[in-house]
Amino acid sequence: MRDLVGFLWSSTTLALRGSLLQDFWGTALRAAAASAVGALVGILAAYAGGPLWLATLLGGLVAGGVTPFLLRNIKIA
Repeated sequence: MRDLVGFLWSSTTLALRGSLLQDFWGTALRAAAASAVGALVGILAAYAGGPLWLATLLGGLVAGGVTPFLLRNIKIA
């Protein structure tokens, strides 16, 4: 457990200092794009007249499915 806490602490401090990822802004933009695609699918599903739980489920599935594809080439410093 102590090793896990140490790992989380060190990676959190590196992320907050901006030295965890080689291309922080590119990674942030890709993650934001995945979230935006999921939100757009959810909004369109809700606008189409589907129930809110289905729109939320579809948006989450799309965002979760697109995220690994967009973040497959990130480089950790």
